[in-house]
Order: sequence, then structure tokens, then C-alpha cells
Amino acid sequence: MSERAKDWKNQNNIPCLDWPSQSPDLNLIENVWRMIKIRLARVQHKIKTKQELIDNVMTIWALFTLGYIQCLYNTIPDRLQAVIKAKGHATKYEKFRCLLQIVLT
Repeated sequence: MSERAKDWKNQNNIPCLDWPSQSPDLNLIENVWRMIKIRLARVQHKIKTKQELIDNVMTIWALFTLGYIQCLYNTIPDRLQAVIKAKGHATKYEKFRCLLQIVLT
């Protein structure tokens, strides 16, 4: 976060959580990116142009169900506990709990 943004938050008494600067354990979009990469790997030999890549990513994105996103969201308490237990360091959090939601689509 920029110094200007930090100053503004402080001046406006906006509380902020201490959050690890880079924490894939707490960043749900990392799971989504991973699934996109896995699915792209299946068709990468067919992708020849930038537009084909964009089209494939958009198709994959559309496959994510609300159930998958909700499953990821529901893991937040466990993820937080794992990070707390690891004192902010990387965890071995089980990232595959929601995998079934996306594999079935």
C-alpha cells in the first residue's frame, strides 16, 4: 500500500488487519488462478494466438460455479487458523477441499 493511502487511512481512523504481504493461503483467487492454469495446460497445444488464449481463459472462467466460490469462501476460517498457527508463515493448508466442485463441471 502506498504511503499516501496509509496516511489517508490513518487520518480517517480506518482500522486495518495485520496481514501478511504475500499470503496465497489467505488469497482465494490463487486457487482460481491455479485451476485456470491446470485447465489451460490441457489445451495449450491448441492455442496459437493471443485471442485464442483470451477465449480459452474466458471459457474456463465461465465454468467456475457459485458452489466452488462458496466452498473457497467457507475455508477462510480454517485458512486463518492455519496462518495464525504458522505465525504468519506459509502453511500446508489443504487446498484441495473445493477441488471436487470444479472437477465435476
